[in-house]
This record gives sequence, structure tokens and C-alpha cells, in this order.
Amino acid sequence: MRPYWLIYILLLIAPVMAQDDNRQYRIHDEVTVTITAASPAILVFANDTAGQVITLTARAIDNAQVDPVLWIIDSDSQLLAYNHNTLSDDGLIDVSARISNLVLPTIGLYTVYIDSFNGVGAGEVEVTFRASDRFDMAVEDSDSAQIIRFTLPEDTIFAYPITVDVGDSLIITASDGSGRLDPYLRIVASDGTIVASNDDHHSPDLSLNIFDARINGWTVLADDTYTVEVFDFLGRAGNMLLEIQKHD
Repeated sequence: MRPYWLIYILLLIAPVMAQDDNRQYRIHDEVTVTITAASPAILVFANDTAGQVITLTARAIDNAQVDPVLWIIDSDSQLLAYNHNTLSDDGLIDVSARISNLVLPTIGLYTVYIDSFNGVGAGEVEVTFRASDRFDMAVEDSDSAQIIRFTLPEDTIFAYPITVDVGDSLIITASDGSGRLDPYLRIVASDGTIVASNDDHHSPDLSLNIFDARINGWTVLADDTYTVEVFDFLGRAGNMLLEIQKHD
């Protein structure tokens, strides 16, 4: 394994080294790099959208004798994320390195560093850059309601734009799918004004947990663009369900 002081030095010099590579990678790109004990790989990712969410993967090719690790740093040499191994869907260890659902806060260049975990492995590694949905959102439409299932990251607001007309009346419910969350629900106009909100629903509906949130019978009074925002009162992560129903 590489000494920690060497990793620190590599993080400091990575932006300088990376500028010698004329290619800048973007979403949907993939590249094969060769890692040796003396030569880790350093790539530049050009981010075109503030708040872009990406997933980076480094996978050894053809059983190469290398156990990849991934680092990504910003233009100020600040470490944003690191990964060694990941877990597969069946719970087994996958030796591919993956940084999932990473938010890149600013437009600009980010440096991706690919090495072997023990610092001596060598071989070819495929690196991919993919856009991702950090909320893993799924939308289900019916005649009576729209149901949005999503995963809420820690200390994050889920924002969902809605299309409404003046005079529409809506029932909007945010419920906890993890058994440990306290959903907070609000409707925000285009100028940032909160036009309706709820923390605990206080209704007789026994299908809801006591901490679930519901805005019951909100009527659209002005022609505008509205967004439904959902977050956990304490900033915790977990599964949520948002239901938007027109009320007659």
C-alpha cells in the first residue's frame, strides 16, 4: 500500500500533472488507462454544469492484476471523494472502484486519480464518466395521482417541479419509507416564496406515520411555476414517497 504521505503529495501535484494531458473528459466518456507501480493515471474531467451529479467507475480489464482506487479533487486540490471497493447488488465485494452520485458544485476542471490499492499492481483499467440521479427517482402516474419514490441523501432537499393551473386544488403527501425519517414538505413559488408547508400531518389517516407530512387542499391562486420540496427535519438520509393528488 502506498504511504499516506505519498498519497498526499500526489493529491497536491495532480492538477499540475493533469494539465499536461490535452484531453478533457466529459459525461458519457470512457477511457482505458494503464497503471503501473511507478505510474498511476491522472485524468481531467471538465464539468459544464454547476450541481452536475456524476458516477465514476474504474474497472480492471481482462483480470488485470490491479485493484483500482479512485480519487477526485477540485481545482483547489480539495479531495471530494475516494473509493476502493464497492458492494454488488447481492452484497458481494466488487473490486471495481466506484464513486456514485457525486455532486460537482461548480463549473470547471476536476482531477481524477486512478491507482492500485497496494501501489504495486499493474494493468489496464477502464474508467467511465456517467451522469446519475442522486435521488434514484421513479415516477408513477395514474388517473388520480402522481407518485414519486426517491432516496433522500443526508442534509439534502428533494425538489420536484409541478404543472398546475389557477384554481387547481392539491393534496400533497410526503411519507417515510425507511421507518426513521421525519418528512418536511413545502411548496415554493418561482420567486422563492413558500406558499404552503407542513411538518407533521395531524390527520386521522391511519395509513400515515405520525411524522409524515401532508398539505391538504392547497389551492393555486396565481399563475406561476411551483416546486414541491421535501427534506428530513433532522437532515437524515432514507427512502421517501411523494404523492401529488388533485382534489375535487
